[in-house]
Order: sequence, then C-alpha cells, then structure tokens
Amino acid sequence: MPHNLAYEFGPYRLDLSKRVLMRAGETISLAPKALEILIVLVVHAGELVEKDELLKAVWPDTFVEESNLSQNIFTLRRALGDERVGARYIETVARRGYRFIARVRTMGADDNGAGDNQTLAASERPVIAVLPFLNTSGDQELEYLAEGITDNIINNLSRVSRLRVMSHCRVSR
Repeated sequence: MPHNLAYEFGPYRLDLSKRVLMRAGETISLAPKALEILIVLVVHAGELVEKDELLKAVWPDTFVEESNLSQNIFTLRRALGDERVGARYIETVARRGYRFIARVRTMGADDNGAGDNQTLAASERPVIAVLPFLNTSGDQELEYLAEGITDNIINNLSRVSRLRVMSHCRVSR
C-alpha cells in the first residue's frame, strides 16, 4: 500500500503519509491502533474485512482479545460521529467483521482535490435485506433451523463484495 496516498470520505481526510485523520483542516485525535484499523477499513472500502484479518493487520504476532477490536471500533465510530444503527461509515457484519461503507476518494497526499482521483462508490452498491425465515411447522424444536438458514444466507451474501447486506434486525417490518 503506497504511503503517499490520502483518502477522503464525507468531511474527512485520512492522510497515510502523516498518519492523521482530519476534518475541515482540524486533526482528530485517535489512538494508534484505532487509526490502524481505520486505515485497513478505508483501504478496503466496500469490502468485508474479517475480524481475524483486522486483528492480524493491527496486532501482528500478538494475541489480542476480540474486545480490543470492538472497543477501537467504538472509538472510531464516536470520532466519526457514526452510529452502529444507521451507520454511515463503519458497518458491522454480525459475527464476521466490518465494512467501510462510505464513498471514498483516493488521491495523492499533496493533492487538494484536483488531478486524477479514483472514487470507490461503496454507497452505490445494491443493498439487500434478508428477512428471517419463519417456522410454520408449529414444532418449536425446529426453530433453530429457521434461524440457521437466515444466518447462513446473510453470511454467504455478505461475502459478495459488490453487494451490501443488511442484517434482519436492521430492517423494519
């Protein structure tokens, strides 16, 4: 990954050469590990980044509890003014990982918006919602089957990078 790049999303600019996140020219203070997580997510905008991949990228050769990752994601969301429900930047894919969902512009670190920039349109990907399957058999012992099928479909569809999958708990009925 070239270190002379900058990424812009919403009102933010992430400068890899300076390793800094800015909003309207003001530096946003982030812990080093939170910044590393943000870099990995932004570089892979629109793609699911598995929890294990994030842990290996940010804490190489170190055993770290998954709660450290969760706490840093929480910190990032707070710094970006993002919410877990109705997220604009970081989407949680249940039990799998995270996806940066905002439109990201890639440019040279010294570029002020002119020149040949690449736009990653993560927000323009089709969105699909998988609603829960219902157990209509009347047998409560088969309830796990309906839940398992729903979770399996959500997990498999979330592997398709050109598709954004909403979990059934985020969909209004």
